[in-house]
Amino acid sequence: MRIYEAYKCKREALGMTQVEFGKIIGVDGNTISRFENGNEVSALTFNAIKLGIENYIKSLDSDTYIKTRILEAALYLQYQNEKEQLQTLAHMTTHAGKLQMSILKVMKDRERSEG
Repeated sequence: MRIYEAYKCKREALGMTQVEFGKIIGVDGNTISRFENGNEVSALTFNAIKLGIENYIKSLDSDTYIKTRILEAALYLQYQNEKEQLQTLAHMTTHAGKLQMSILKVMKDRERSEG
């Protein structure tokens, strides 16, 4: 998978258009489009995209973070060959227990706050 495809999956997992995402990180939507289509961007622009998306994902509430990461992994599969898909699925399986613990923690926290 190419780096621009990975970042496109992250943005799509967030449910944002290129323009919406660009506004959040301070990069023009057309620049996001060029980047996601595999065109070179300056190192400064690449860093703005990289840090912008990473910081935005980290800022999400736990429910949205978990859903976004799952959707992101699913979106990755379309850009991968069979070997890469199997590696991704194995990676997801390896981390399923950790994800399950996160989901259970969120559920318990909700129960406490509601009851």
